[in-house]
Amino acid sequence: MQLTTAHYYEGRKTLKTLEKRAKKEARELLAGTLGADTKDLADAQAIMETYYWMKSKHIDSIIIQKKTIGGWVVVLTFKDLPRGIPNVLGAPGKPKTEEEAMALAHVMVRAAYVKCEETKKMMREGTMDDLRFFRYQDLHLQVPGDMVDAAARKIPDMPAEKEAKKMRQEHIDKMREAVGKKKLTVERWNELSEDRQLAAMVAASFLLCLNINLVA
Repeated sequence: MQLTTAHYYEGRKTLKTLEKRAKKEARELLAGTLGADTKDLADAQAIMETYYWMKSKHIDSIIIQKKTIGGWVVVLTFKDLPRGIPNVLGAPGKPKTEEEAMALAHVMVRAAYVKCEETKKMMREGTMDDLRFFRYQDLHLQVPGDMVDAAARKIPDMPAEKEAKKMRQEHIDKMREAVGKKKLTVERWNELSEDRQLAAMVAASFLLCLNINLVA
């Protein structure tokens, strides 16, 4: 599906019609007052598992498009994400009617706001479980375990050494691009934007999966 300016324009209008209810239900799912004894929360978290530290400012549009050969396509799009994180996420399932597509669009937007609420909670409380450690110069980064696990799913088998070396260098370059040329200290890390910090953490996740846990 080739997305056009018109798709994004309509998708942003659709997002506005869905976001109020989606935000409300996201909070209720996390509070346990909605979807009790269902997989709704787990499904929402699975949809957005690789979108770490998601904020509402990153959600751009929800695009609903009829296919030429029957059925509908639902796509959630994002903006201003760090390099390496996809800005387009296709919805699971194959809706056959416009009503089914709208219902799936709501599920996607709600899932995105579940992730946003989890980000706010994590930042508010400053707590994370299952941390993996990665050293960049003299700074020790604490990388969430689920971030590393998600990276591992993208490279499930350790590639041959030549390919692994190429991948390692690719992610080292991404990390260096994210943190800049100056020596990385705690003070400089805290001065980096959240998007740059996230890009560095994503690169560290892949490097940990490629048996690299430090970059000098």
